[in-house]
Amino acid sequence: MNAKRCGALVVLVVAAVTAGASAQGQSDPSPARPAVGPIVVPIAPRPDTARLANGIRVVALPIGASPRAVVRVVLETGPDYAADCDQADVIVNLLKRGSGRLQGSRLIDSIAHMGGTLNVSRGAERVELTTQVLERFAPATVALLGQIVIQPSIDVPTVRLAMRDVLLARTGAGRGLDAPALQAFQAIVFPTDEFRTICDAAGASTVNDSTVRAYFAARFDPVHTTLFIVGRYDRRQVLASVAAVFGKWAGHGAARRDRRPTLVGVPAVRIVQRPGAKQAAIVVGAPAPPAGTSDFNSFPIVDAMLGGGLISRITMNIREAKGYAYGPTSTIAIAPSGASYWAETADVAANVAWPTVREILHEIDRLATVPPAKDEVMATQRFVAGTTLLTRASRFGTVDEIERQDQLRHVYGVAAADQSAAAHVITPAAVQGLTAAYLSPSRLTIVVAADTSVLGAQADSIRAAVKRGKE
Repeated sequence: MNAKRCGALVVLVVAAVTAGASAQGQSDPSPARPAVGPIVVPIAPRPDTARLANGIRVVALPIGASPRAVVRVVLETGPDYAADCDQADVIVNLLKRGSGRLQGSRLIDSIAHMGGTLNVSRGAERVELTTQVLERFAPATVALLGQIVIQPSIDVPTVRLAMRDVLLARTGAGRGLDAPALQAFQAIVFPTDEFRTICDAAGASTVNDSTVRAYFAARFDPVHTTLFIVGRYDRRQVLASVAAVFGKWAGHGAARRDRRPTLVGVPAVRIVQRPGAKQAAIVVGAPAPPAGTSDFNSFPIVDAMLGGGLISRITMNIREAKGYAYGPTSTIAIAPSGASYWAETADVAANVAWPTVREILHEIDRLATVPPAKDEVMATQRFVAGTTLLTRASRFGTVDEIERQDQLRHVYGVAAADQSAAAHVITPAAVQGLTAAYLSPSRLTIVVAADTSVLGAQADSIRAAVKRGKE
């Protein structure tokens, strides 16, 4: 048999096998997708709570088999006015550097020796220090964080270095478009600065070691400080360490600015000029149900169905179908006052900013006017329940959840209901009703951070859409 005939035979054999497989595939349909019942999320365990004589609170939850513990110190404070912003940001930078006795590489080595790294961040009315360490080092970690919190290094050279870092972070090229877009959105929806957007344009001319020391003494105190610990640890030793270090902190309970919310629920649009930007950062949202209400407990289903998941409507539209955005997402955020907002965020090429906004508005309107299918609601409920279970599967996720629950009870003074239970029983009609009530065109705010010269006439189209929402 020559090579040519051999090649023909191989082709015939392959064709026959392919045809047989094709015929078998047509005659034997794919097996049905296995039925997936509802995912039931058990009630979250309640942590133990203790309070020292000076006001320090300890919220502890023993979980897991791995010998590790997450330790977090939360300081409920933040700048009330623009003049406070520099001092607040400098103090956060100082906390990252360590205490007067333990700084720089010695601090890094100490934390690393215990099995973790230290993260310090500032949010709205909140400064957090978080680390995860091996079980046997939990008491020592508590003592170390206590030293940092109570005795940060506030001296002339360290304050100067901290101020330099603060200025670089505010003006650096890597800051991107997302931060100014979200800050502009928050400033519109919460004009009384619940999210402290005042700091975006703060100056840096009056900061020195004396002003920082005075601000620290006035704004940081044990009465507004909570220590969270989640994982494996010796409770007796941890409480002894808290008492030995944090218990020495003299506190006076500094007065806090009135945090009653002033919400704006009317349509608005703002174009944030960012010269030279090739992309556009988009935020579309509105005030959401207040924390602790029944609507708030059910609203995660609306969030997940619209933009909070990989198969959510907005994501499937502007990412999968249109290709406008790579990582769009939506979220529900709670202000220090207990008010909340819902927002969809997306980074897109500047030339498709308006088409992206148009599709986001379309998906919101579709959910607000037509009840979703029962299967879609059930799938979303499973997604929310599964996400909750995955969150609770990690120590960091668990500490985030119990901190949020603690905020609802202790800071906001509202009942901390289990959201997973409310989300499990919501109906399609209720999903439509919540969307129509809170995300109607007459309540939506749109912010686009971009180079207006690249946006061109798109800005007029966005403004026109908001104008129609007012009618």
